[in-house]
Amino acid sequence: MAMPEGWTKLSLEQVADALRKSAGIVSPACEALGIDRGTYYSYERKWPELLAIRAEAKERLLDLSETKLITAIQGGDVNAIKFHLKCHGKQRGWIESVQVQGTAPGGAIPVAHVDMSKDDLLEYAKQLAQEI
Repeated sequence: MAMPEGWTKLSLEQVADALRKSAGIVSPACEALGIDRGTYYSYERKWPELLAIRAEAKERLLDLSETKLITAIQGGDVNAIKFHLKCHGKQRGWIESVQVQGTAPGGAIPVAHVDMSKDDLLEYAKQLAQEI
């Protein structure tokens, strides 16, 4: 079967190397290889080991990010410290909370999580405003 014009057959190692260089992100790997995403996914079906290579590349980026965060914390970067505490210090009370104060009929303000569209939420707010 003849390949379409402009088609370049790539090796597993070429695709794997592009994935590693792009931190496991498919689009920049495809750009570096001169292929589209569909072609990449065809290669991934052909070579299932690309899934593990992509996952490992993403893990390496996460490791790098954590290392940089630790470096920033050690350097006294207040934003890095706050971010770390918000993410990993919850068990020690480092959480952001919202306090609702006010009065409503009956003395309590009901708080609940409800999935609503923006329009539904605005309509509900109007209804509440009329009740108060």
